[in-house]
Amino acid sequence: MAHCGTGWIATFLLITALPAGSATAAPTWCTVPIEQERAVLASKPFELPPIDAIPHALANVHTGGIVHRGNWDEVHAAAHDWTLMLRAALAWRAGAGAGQYEVARRLLIAWSDTYRPTLDPIDETGLDRLIETFAILKSRLPAAERTRIAAWLDDWGSAYVDSIKRFAQPDHSIWINNWQSRRIKLITMIAAATSDERLFDEARRLFRLQIAANMHLDGETLDFAVRDALHYVVYDLEPLLRAALTARGFQRRGLVSLGNAGACLARASGGLADTLCLRRTQP
Repeated sequence: MAHCGTGWIATFLLITALPAGSATAAPTWCTVPIEQERAVLASKPFELPPIDAIPHALANVHTGGIVHRGNWDEVHAAAHDWTLMLRAALAWRAGAGAGQYEVARRLLIAWSDTYRPTLDPIDETGLDRLIETFAILKSRLPAAERTRIAAWLDDWGSAYVDSIKRFAQPDHSIWINNWQSRRIKLITMIAAATSDERLFDEARRLFRLQIAANMHLDGETLDFAVRDALHYVVYDLEPLLRAALTARGFQRRGLVSLGNAGACLARASGGLADTLCLRRTQP
């Protein structure tokens, strides 16, 4: 399946097949050995950010709209900071040097000091790269910066949970479709990055509710049933898979169990992988 560009699905299916005790006992963000990361970095999978990279942090972002109209160009140029900070953090972890750490830290601090969450999961889904950057850097960050950013993230994640409790309607699509999947991804990643047990428990509860509301027992997702488009299946599944994989590294008790939730997600992921491989091999 990985050959067909579905390696993230294959990874999920492999991990969910493991017993809970196979996860690492101590919370960890990345389980890839440093030596393996260094080998990947040596292959130059991406261009390293310049050491003097300047932040383009905005107070809010709206990634939709018509290309090159309004502030579309400004927002999308600013959002590239999220990619740069994560690349720098990954490179630093793999041994690229203190310069890349400083790039990641500079961009992370600029955005955490400037950005004000809107709780629009479509606009904010790409900020998962910021959350991941914090998780990678936090052990090295000065205590005051680590505490301040963690509190900002916790407030953001808690605000998402509160908005779901206050406004969610079981029969309204944006509270059970791919929008909700993205909310759950962000909540889970924040909980894992800040080691917030209370927030993680909320993420676990919402994850299971979303599986029940969004997927049929045969693995068909709500967005596919409504839109009949494979890319909307990806929009449903990718955030949930990301949440499950993040949680799996964070704690021995992940989001996915061997019950109906795990089975439905595995069937949906496997079905998508099979379809993508079939379409790629067809003339």
